Amino acid sequence: MVRRFHPLAAGFSCSQLQCETRPSRVQPEASDSRKDHRRPEIVFWEKMLTARHQARLWDNSFYAVFPNTPQIPDSSSQNRADLRNDIEEIRKLRNRIAHHEPIFTRVLRADLDRMVRAVRWRCDTTADWLLGIDPVTPLLAKMP
Repeated sequence: MVRRFHPLAAGFSCSQLQCETRPSRVQPEASDSRKDHRRPEIVFWEKMLTARHQARLWDNSFYAVFPNTPQIPDSSSQNRADLRNDIEEIRKLRNRIAHHEPIFTRVLRADLDRMVRAVRWRCDTTADWLLGIDPVTPLLAKMP
């Protein structure tokens, strides 16, 4: 059973959460058959986090977009590269699952840690919420 809970449903306000809590997708009108482009796909973030965008985009805004990232002086390029690598691995896992390919050879605990770290760098509250509904950790504990 998938439990769906969002902090706003528990009476928290956006200002209390200090993170974006709006729905990520707005339903298009019935007559609108175009793809909804308002929610960037994971590959969008993977490409936006490449080194080619470091000087133009991330040097001045990485810590504003990902405020919970460990802030070591002059480390935004390393943090960006680490986040990009995490997102690439998350995308690969998502694709294997979507194509019904085996994931038994992967270190699934590391995959989960990557997901939580990526979310936590953006918003602690959302990462805590994610861990609160996480059905994977108990299953990983039972693995041989």
